[in-house]
Amino acid sequence: MPFRLPFHGATWLVGGAWIIALLIMIGTDGPRLGNRWAWFWLFTVGEVGAMLFLLLEPRPLWRGLEPQNPVRNRMGGGSGCVLALCLSLVMPVLVAVGLSRVLHTLLDLLSAAP
Repeated sequence: MPFRLPFHGATWLVGGAWIIALLIMIGTDGPRLGNRWAWFWLFTVGEVGAMLFLLLEPRPLWRGLEPQNPVRNRMGGGSGCVLALCLSLVMPVLVAVGLSRVLHTLLDLLSAAP
């Protein structure tokens, strides 16, 4: 669930941002990287669709304000569903690996301190 947070104070803020991003996705003329069904699956099942959409659509943040052409092979609904399922399985593993690396780095820093 995209609204599950380790701290409860900002749950309404994250939920509101997720809903606003979903409404922006629905209101966009034609998403550049995938159709609306692909983004729908990434928003709901993949749980990272809102972040990816805000970073990559309708133009990537790092490309500036000029208009961007659609990609040649846009992602369809079936591809978006498969990607969302893969992300929902892979994301917890990536988060666990990242947290373990941070914990090991902190422990190394604490043990090396005089």
